[in-house]
Amino acid sequence: MKLRGQLLIAAALIALLPLTAFLFLGPIERLLRAGHEQAVAESAAAAASLLRASDVLPEPLPNEQLGTPVLYRHAASGDRMLDGYADDWHGLVQQVAGIDGGSVHARPADALDEGIDPVRVAALETGAVLDLYLRVTDATPAYAGADGRAGDSVTVRIGSTRGPDRGTLLRFAPASPGPLVLRDRLGRLVRAHWQDRVDGWSLELRVPVEPDLRSIAFEVVDRGASGETHGVHASGPMRLVGPDDRASAALTALAIAPAWLVDAQGWVLA
Repeated sequence: MKLRGQLLIAAALIALLPLTAFLFLGPIERLLRAGHEQAVAESAAAAASLLRASDVLPEPLPNEQLGTPVLYRHAASGDRMLDGYADDWHGLVQQVAGIDGGSVHARPADALDEGIDPVRVAALETGAVLDLYLRVTDATPAYAGADGRAGDSVTVRIGSTRGPDRGTLLRFAPASPGPLVLRDRLGRLVRAHWQDRVDGWSLELRVPVEPDLRSIAFEVVDRGASGETHGVHASGPMRLVGPDDRASAALTALAIAPAWLVDAQGWVLA
C-alpha cells in the first residue's frame, strides 16, 4: 500500500477515536451517575430516619398551607442600627417577599432596594427578636395630619401557635418620619424607624417575639395628601420559615456534608 493510503487510514482511525471514546464512556458515565444518585438517596433516607428519631423533622404541611406564601426569617447576630436604611441588611438576606395588591412573590435579595413590587419585606431573627424591613415605592408619600387626616400606614399581625389571642398586632401611622415606639400586647417595647426615600419610604422595626411564631401578615395603605386611599397592599397570612437550631445541631451531628433539611416547599431549615 502506498504511503498516501496508509496516511488516509491512520487519519480515519484518529478521527474515529473521539466517537469511540464517546460511545465507550457514555454508558460508564451514566452508570457512575446512577450509582452516585443511589448513594445520595440512601444517605438522605438514613439521615431522615435519624432526624425523625431525634424528633426534629418538621411537621407535614396541611394541604391548605402548601400554597401559602412564605416570609423567610434569616438567622443573624450582632447589633444593627435601627435607622430605616438597609445598609446593614445586605449580605444577611437571601430572600425577600414582594407584595403587590393582594399577591405575594418570593424575590431575590437585591429586590429589597430595587424591586418591581410596590412593597418588599425582609426578616432577620436574632434570639427572641424579629427585625423586619419594609421598602415601599410610593409616588405620593403622606403622613397623618393634626386635623385627623389619615396618612400612609402599616399594619403587622404576628400569629402564634397558641391561638389568635396570643399574637401581636402593630399599627404604624406616623405624623412625620423618624423613630417610633409602640408597646405590644405584653407591654414590651417595639422600636421602629420610618425613613423618607427618593421613591417612597421605608420602615425598619424590631419586635420581641415568642418561640412559637406561626405566621405574619402585612397591610400597607397608600394614601394621598388629602387622606384619600390610593391603594392597599395586603399579604394575608404568610408562613414564617427559618433556620431551626435543634435541626441544625442534629444535622451537624450526623457528619453528612453537604446536606440540607428543607420543608415541603423547599425552604431550608438546616
